[in-house]
Formats: sequence, C-alpha cells, structure tokens
Amino acid sequence: MEELSDKIRELVYKDNAAELDKILEKHSYFAFRNFLSKGLLQFAAGENALNICKLLHSKGISPEDVAGQLQNTALQEAVSYNHPAVYRWLLSIGANPNGNVAALAPAIDPAVVDNNSAAVKALLEAGAEPNFLYSARNCTPLDVCLAFGHTELADLLKEYGAVQARIPFDFSEYENSGVLDHIHTHVGNILNIEFAVNPEYSLRLATIRRDRDFKLLFTNGLYKRQPRYELMVCIDYQWPVNQRLIPENNPYAFFMLILEKIAGCLKNDTPKEGMIFDRSDFDSILWPSNMDGLMLVDYQFEKDTDNQTEDEDVTLWLLVPFSHLLPKNTEKLIARYKVAKWKKVGYRWQRDNTATVIPAFPEKLEA
Repeated sequence: MEELSDKIRELVYKDNAAELDKILEKHSYFAFRNFLSKGLLQFAAGENALNICKLLHSKGISPEDVAGQLQNTALQEAVSYNHPAVYRWLLSIGANPNGNVAALAPAIDPAVVDNNSAAVKALLEAGAEPNFLYSARNCTPLDVCLAFGHTELADLLKEYGAVQARIPFDFSEYENSGVLDHIHTHVGNILNIEFAVNPEYSLRLATIRRDRDFKLLFTNGLYKRQPRYELMVCIDYQWPVNQRLIPENNPYAFFMLILEKIAGCLKNDTPKEGMIFDRSDFDSILWPSNMDGLMLVDYQFEKDTDNQTEDEDVTLWLLVPFSHLLPKNTEKLIARYKVAKWKKVGYRWQRDNTATVIPAFPEKLEA
C-alpha cells in the first residue's frame, strides 16, 4: 500500500494523469486519500500538476474540499506556490476565490505577501473579497500589503475597495461614540471595518486586550431602540467573520446571523437578564455542533464597573454560549457569568491534539 502511495506521488510530480487514471480505476479511494497532510487535489495543485487536477475533478473531487492542518483548498495551494495555470483553471471551474473561509488566511494572502500582483488581480477579478478579514490576525489584505511595503499592490487593492482594519479611527464622528469608546477602553481595539446584516444596524469586531484567544462581535445601531442597548458575543479568535459568508449561505456566518435573529426577536420585547435562546428557537440556521444555546447576561467588563456606557444610557448585553443542560435556577450561573473571564463566557472552537480546529459543522463533511 505504501509503495502504491509513493507511486502516486511520483506521478503527481510528473503530472502523469494517464498513468494515475489507471491506478484510480482499480483503487478509486486513493483519490480521496491525504498525501503529505493534504488532499490529493490540493497536493496536485501545489505541485503544478494541472492535468492531474483536471483528472481528479472529472472523478468528482470538489475544488472546495479541504484537508490537513491548514485546511486549505486546492486554489489556496496553487496560489501559495504561484502556479498561474492551475489557479486560473480552478477559478474557471468556479472555485471560491476566497478559498476556505475557515482556514487561517484567505487565498489572496500568499499572493499579497509575495507581492504577486497577477495572482491578486486574478482573484479579485474572480470575486475575491478585498476586505476578507484574516481570522488568525484580524486584519485585511491591505493591512498585510502595507506591512510588507508593497505600495503598488496596495493601490491595486484600493481600486477594488480595500480598506485597513488595523488602524485607529475617530469615535467622535459616530453618533454612538460613547458605546465605541467604552468597548475600546474596557475590551480592546475596534477594527475599522463593519459588516452589513440589517438596515437597522451593522456588526463590528473588537480584539480582546486581556485574552488573545477570543474576539468580541457586537451590534452597532440597536442603541436607537427603547430601551437603548447593543448585543455582544465573545467568539474564538479564529472563527471567520466576513461579509461574503452571508450571501454564500456559509454555516460559518452563524454568529453574524444569530445576532440578527436575536435582535429581531427583541424588537418588540425588552431584553432581560437570563433570557435563553436555544437551537429550537432558530432551527432555520445550522448551529455549531458543540453549542446548544445562548444566555443573555448583564456582563461586568471590569471590577467596580458596569456595562452601561459612561456618557450614554446604553446597556451592552452579552450573549453567553452554553453546550449543556442549564439548571432550573440559573441565578448562581448568571452571577458567575457576570464577572467571569472572557474564556468562561466565550465560544471556543474545538481543536484536536495538534491544535487543528475540528469542523464545527460535521454535517457539511468539511474535511
């Protein structure tokens, strides 16, 4: 068996699709086997084996398949190793130009780092999100581009509407400046990027100064309601939050969508501490496998402070994820949540013993 695996690797290196086809006719499962911690299609794409990529696709291997610790698609591998013929072909058959949204970085990342304007342009022309937020670094392609000093490439990105996320902005320009300043002071830096989910409000992200394993996703606009409030949820730093997830009906849009759903439920109601929102309330959207619901909590950001903004009567409600049956009397649990550290009130993505994230939606057979 190992000898056959070695033979397949050699055929990939030589891009010998005809000989590989003969092997796969007898041993079809090899098309789905991992090679060097990658799926065979990703492996072939990274080796510039265009003919083999076409062969595998003809046998039903999807360009969106992911495998290995990096969880990259074939497109991400082809761009990483700068194989134009392969990545252009993958784009031509409809490969997602962003790559796997659950990966640490989008497909455009290696092209930006390497100052590869041809690859960047090909991806943008195919519909890649110019402001795709890197999950692991909480920055945009333009942030990365300027960090490496690629000024001409930065101009190209700007032509497609790219912005920097990791730059300070003036809160005073916003009607809810007190809310933003409060979060900036008590949580961490707010990213200079907004996500549109509803005409009434947007969503924003803040890094968490005291816990780099998480980030805070919050609504920006519900303060106009009576009573005045915003909703927040603390999520794993690696969880993808991107505008493109919503129109693509990607399950990883969950936290963006659940905030929208809960905001809709509260439109004709008053938020109350201890409110429970569980799977049965929102069965139209797919939930992460390790999460059963969220509880509304009047979270205390820091000792001797509350979660009302200093200069505005706006309450910042935290939605705390849970994955277990709650006690009948939740008062003690709420009391613990109110003053708990972020890691106790945040959603943590499950990982294996190599620190690789475990697919949150196994129903989708992501890996």
